[in-house]
Amino acid sequence: MSIQSELISYITGVKYQDLPVSVIETTKKCVLDTLAAIIAGSTDEYIPELVELVKGMGGREECLIPIYGGKVPAPTAAFVNCTMARARDIDDAHYGGSGHLSATIVPSGFVISEYCKMFKGRPINGKDFILANVIGADLICRIAMAGYPFRGWTSETWGPFAVAAAGGKLLGFDGAKIRDVLGIAYARLCGNSQVYGEGAYTARLQNGFAGEGGVLAIVLAEHGLKGPEEILEGTFGLFPLYFRGEYSRELFLADLGRRFEGANVKLKLYPVAGGVQAATHACIELAKKHEIKANNVKKVNISLNTFMKEGLGTEKKRKPESIPDAQFSLYYGPAVGLLKGNVWLEDFTEQAIRRPDVLEMCRRIEVFADPAKDALKVHIPPTDVEIETKDGKRHKLHVESIPGYPENPLSWAELNQKLKDCVPWSARPLSINNIDKISEMVEDLDRLDDVTAILEFLV
Repeated sequence: MSIQSELISYITGVKYQDLPVSVIETTKKCVLDTLAAIIAGSTDEYIPELVELVKGMGGREECLIPIYGGKVPAPTAAFVNCTMARARDIDDAHYGGSGHLSATIVPSGFVISEYCKMFKGRPINGKDFILANVIGADLICRIAMAGYPFRGWTSETWGPFAVAAAGGKLLGFDGAKIRDVLGIAYARLCGNSQVYGEGAYTARLQNGFAGEGGVLAIVLAEHGLKGPEEILEGTFGLFPLYFRGEYSRELFLADLGRRFEGANVKLKLYPVAGGVQAATHACIELAKKHEIKANNVKKVNISLNTFMKEGLGTEKKRKPESIPDAQFSLYYGPAVGLLKGNVWLEDFTEQAIRRPDVLEMCRRIEVFADPAKDALKVHIPPTDVEIETKDGKRHKLHVESIPGYPENPLSWAELNQKLKDCVPWSARPLSINNIDKISEMVEDLDRLDDVTAILEFLV
């Protein structure tokens, strides 16, 4: 049986009852975390202009733009909502090479749920919503892991597939229609890692493009359009074309339907790239534990692998030229952490990234590539940080896990606090009552009859 046939059988056959409790819990937390990211992302640079632009395009009023209100066609809503979820870089990520997952999958899932309710008269319940999110996340991860080593594609590249698979499950597509929607989605693959090295704003837009492409594939398949049949292993299918034929069938299919890789996502404490999280956390923890004052820091050494050094630790990243550049910098996040003892959204404005004290601290940081970490063959390896103070002391920390990682998950109380910390950044005031209601509904998502009810508290 081909990979594609096994994949389609998995998508059509897997049931909510097949999901481990831990996967259900993680998925619910990812939903709440993504809603927090959307709230904060609503005031990110260019988002107000983007919302105004898409509203000006017109079209049928189908699906909601959270915070701003108003409805636009389903694919357009996915484009805007996924972009908002990704904008502040506080959405979850899978560090096994798959990158950002929920910023594409969760907003698109809500859009498809609204679409289903509007055109089929059938609300999507919480259990089905959770299952669809699990399928989408698992698919992105399996594609990335099967095609290792990393080649510059991102989670957004495979995002249309994930949204198409999740949406097909929500709409009850049979195997033939799942094949069609995946085939259509194949024509809409997008995204690359060039944006991270250059600090380009399109890093956010790529999640939007992925959501839009996946939802559009759903709509087209729903209206009877067909896609190519052999999209994974055909002559110009995904694996021959995007991975040059170098992929692992075994890794893609390993424990399919029994192991759900999306459970290994990491929720973020800080609004910086995944490869910067551990270094930032280490600087904050070392300064706190040893009472290190910023003016006593002589030098900071950060050690990761070559991939992170070349992407996030170049000399260009020492003096960020844009907000995305600062988010993708192994100098900026740790420098702010040493100066403030925390890193949050106020540190990512045009004024903040040019603060002289932060830039001075950036000059004291050095980033190194460790061959031993390259040998681990992982996207984001453990991080080593050493702070040398002017009085001659050296303080070191080896970081393999920080709060938010699967082995050290955030509690619901911690996640609710993150949600509340995002509220002041909303483009429209949200009441504490609404925020509490959202938290309650998501924590009990598996008991919810209509997931779109959550959206009522986001306008």
